[in-house]
Amino acid sequence: MSRETNYLERLGEIARIVHEGRNSQDVLERMAYAICFDSPWQSSSIMAVDHRHQLAHEVAHFSRTQAELQRSTAWRLSTSPALHAVERGKPIVIRDALSDREYIEYWSDAQVQRYRTVVVLPLRSTDDEGRPLAMSIHAFEVTEVDEDMLSYLVTCADLAGMAVEKNRAFNAKKTANEKLSELLALQQSLVLQALRETSIDTLIDLCRRHLGCPVILVDLMLGQAHCGGFADNDRIGRACNGPAWRALEQIFTTAKAGKFQNGIRRLDLPEEAGGPLELMVQAVQAGKETIGGIALVGGTALGESELQTGDAIWIVLSIVLLKNHIGYEARTRDSSEFLADLFEGRMTPQRLERDPRAAVLRSPNRILAFRLPSETVSLTAASRTISRQLQAAGARFLLSVVNQFLVVILPEEAAAGGSTAALGDRILAELSRMMRQMPILVEIPECSQFADYETGWRRIQRLTDWAERNQRNGRISVGSAGVLGLLAEGFDYTLATEFCDNILGPLRAAEGVGKGVLQETLELLVGHGGRPQPVADALGIHITTVRYRIQKLKDQFGIDIRDAGTRFAVEMALRLSGVLPQGRPAF
Repeated sequence: MSRETNYLERLGEIARIVHEGRNSQDVLERMAYAICFDSPWQSSSIMAVDHRHQLAHEVAHFSRTQAELQRSTAWRLSTSPALHAVERGKPIVIRDALSDREYIEYWSDAQVQRYRTVVVLPLRSTDDEGRPLAMSIHAFEVTEVDEDMLSYLVTCADLAGMAVEKNRAFNAKKTANEKLSELLALQQSLVLQALRETSIDTLIDLCRRHLGCPVILVDLMLGQAHCGGFADNDRIGRACNGPAWRALEQIFTTAKAGKFQNGIRRLDLPEEAGGPLELMVQAVQAGKETIGGIALVGGTALGESELQTGDAIWIVLSIVLLKNHIGYEARTRDSSEFLADLFEGRMTPQRLERDPRAAVLRSPNRILAFRLPSETVSLTAASRTISRQLQAAGARFLLSVVNQFLVVILPEEAAAGGSTAALGDRILAELSRMMRQMPILVEIPECSQFADYETGWRRIQRLTDWAERNQRNGRISVGSAGVLGLLAEGFDYTLATEFCDNILGPLRAAEGVGKGVLQETLELLVGHGGRPQPVADALGIHITTVRYRIQKLKDQFGIDIRDAGTRFAVEMALRLSGVLPQGRPAF
């Protein structure tokens, strides 16, 4: 048999032995044995190059002798050929270690172990700690290492390196698959449980069992944070639900969709609660609205395992929050229909007798109606904010959305001592913070009969229309519109509109929608008691021009501004037209 054929057969046998290794360490030990099998090499050693401690550590060894006396298992890198072999990526051959003093510690070992020829080979792989590996083989006789033998040894070393990497990849995949199977089983169990009935407190218990890091679960619908896995969950919970709540809410509402892809977010807690936390956040959204989410505490220290487990828990949290969100919207929608029918006169006596919600309306109540200034926050999110404020105040209430208004009905006795006013102000402040704009609040007291709600609703709409036209916000009352607002409140809208149209309609029709010169002159004449000179001064024109316009108003439009009764009627029409919307249908 030729030497080349012998090398090939031995390579095949070595490959078989090495690739049957159960793990990386087993592969290295098999390689240390296989390289000495049926060969001139009596022993072998595989070393890890430890740059941190400047040592070459033996990680696997084989010897065909029964015992080896005083054998070293670690060598200084400065005197070890293993470092040079790894750095150069080439084998190092020491023909006779008994006489070669280049690597003095090998020379010292050779004096005891009596080995002669040594070959040191890089394995092109690392151990489980990430340290580069090198293999040394030893013969007890001076052995000629020609080019063929060196190629054979290099191939063996490459086989060993490949086997280590293959085994490591296989075991990593196996571990990942096992972890994935555990996660899928956990997720399936959690989803089934969530579909039946699961609270966020139950999820916190699961997080403590399956997550290796602290966690914060946030329910923005209820305005609550649930904490688990901390040394003192109660203390962290008080901080998250107290001084840090708005910062926590901001973190989730600004989080982008994705699996913990928002980077590290910092949550500043008070010093007594332990100081700042680094969070990895994944939000739960319903449509365009963020309704909660999960925050893993640990930042860059979090591993793939925690993120995968956190993602599984996020799925279940999504189900829980979405169920609550859908239920809340369904209840709100039902209440909206009930109140809309009540406010707009569609409620029948039979339904009032049958519907349990009508019992609340039989005692005197107060209506608080909020009109939001923009679409930046959904009505559902705003209604939850109001609900939290009312619950915190311990008030009995009926809350709903009616025609883009957020409507709260409170018992009239709750208004004693001004508590309702304070509550309305707190809600206004919270809604302003959410929308960065002050909404409109109209408060209607003393609705003691069912008909009072219909009347109160008309008043709410009128005052809101006036406030929006005049760019007013905050708390609005009849008095906010002044004396004419009070007068307008007592008018029938159809009669008031006809009154304004009879006096000003022809003039406005002639000059168009914008304010023409005659309308401008008319307003100034009314303001100056019909005297032309102050009007001429105000307009910067000659008095004869003003007199010409006065005559034109009389001849073409029947407005005799010199007549005191006409001036009063014109002034009334001008002021009412600023309070009443034009073309408004009668109630």
